[in-house]
Amino acid sequence: MDDNLLAPDTYSLKHLFNEPLYLIKQEFTDISPASEKSPEPEEALIKQKENKLFIYTGDNLKNTVFIVFSEDKDIPAIDKLLYTKTLTALKLSENEVALCVSSIENIRNFDQIAKEFPSQKVICFAESANYGPELLSIKSLESTKIYFCPSLSELQLNQELKIKWWNGLKTFIV
Repeated sequence: MDDNLLAPDTYSLKHLFNEPLYLIKQEFTDISPASEKSPEPEEALIKQKENKLFIYTGDNLKNTVFIVFSEDKDIPAIDKLLYTKTLTALKLSENEVALCVSSIENIRNFDQIAKEFPSQKVICFAESANYGPELLSIKSLESTKIYFCPSLSELQLNQELKIKWWNGLKTFIV
């Protein structure tokens, strides 16, 4: 057996060792053949991901997307807790759905939402004032259904609104 461990993916090493592992960046070199190196496609992939309007996490196995429209780049912990509890109540895991945090500027891009998530159910969370009469209603664009929900923060503060939202969500997900 070779005494040296070659690992192009140093991140994987943490699964092999229980104690802290410190690496010096210069010790690891790219062991892939020169013909496999192509920095241009990598750069193109990064640009494509940056240009995408709705980048999400999760495997989206159930074709259900949760979009949180916010000025923040991440969901506050208290709102994330309500999101997690909602998934549990719906008997869904975070891998079965997609979670997207998008800029509030994209809230009216319904056609773009339908293009990026065709044949899916999309649950949109934003401040109620952004929806007006569309709040707690469902809109269909092509084969995409969109449910307009108050922000997670609003739902936590208003029990009556939360009940209306939950009843609508249960029928929307079915």
